[in-house]
Amino acid sequence: MQKLRYLPPNLITLFSLTLGLLAIHFALHGNPEEAAWFILYSVLLDKLDGALARYLNAQSDMGVQLDSFADFVAFGIAPGCLLYGELYNPQTGASFTSSFEWIHLTALVYIFGCVLRLARFNIVEEESLPGFFQGLPSTQAGGIIAGFVLVAHAHNIDMQGAMNPLGIMLVVVGFLMVSPIYVPKFGNTRTAFWKWFQISNVAIFYTLVGLREFPEYLLFIGVAYLFTGVYIGAQRSRELRKT
Repeated sequence: MQKLRYLPPNLITLFSLTLGLLAIHFALHGNPEEAAWFILYSVLLDKLDGALARYLNAQSDMGVQLDSFADFVAFGIAPGCLLYGELYNPQTGASFTSSFEWIHLTALVYIFGCVLRLARFNIVEEESLPGFFQGLPSTQAGGIIAGFVLVAHAHNIDMQGAMNPLGIMLVVVGFLMVSPIYVPKFGNTRTAFWKWFQISNVAIFYTLVGLREFPEYLLFIGVAYLFTGVYIGAQRSRELRKT
């Protein structure tokens, strides 16, 4: 009976993995907008499995590895597949055109960045800066890419013309995942502003994703958290070096 407590958090992780697989399915079948929403659904579940595992005292090595695999599918492979979805032609069945062959490399850069980020996270035993992630979290990276795609569709932007910005974003975000930047973990509330910023925007994020509304704000949250978090991380790192 004691082992049953491990079941709920692992089921949440498997559900997140399922959402990631569905996102890949939609992306590769010419429906990148639906795929982007499913990536954001996975973002909603990302912290729930870990929080529930801690609450039930059901943390395990298997849970950690399972969570990383689910994250790689939902926030690594699925966002990379969004690019293929945008190039997909439902009439001809073609998944790419000769004009954009080079852009496929940007998806690989992003996916490689994600898998390296997750692998490093699993083997690091001691945080170099307590309370902070080193490198952009894969969850946030996937959310930013999905948000960009949703905003483009919401404003009827020709995605053929947006391939260059999307490709550049994939490369930049991919490198940020393995970069030495520090981003505060959720709950790291050293200042009143950061506490307010986290709590209010998490509530807004869950509401808007649930309603599938205002992708502009969803993208803004991801980018604003990145820049604000990097600033706070750099500030904290400087403080520690002075002590």
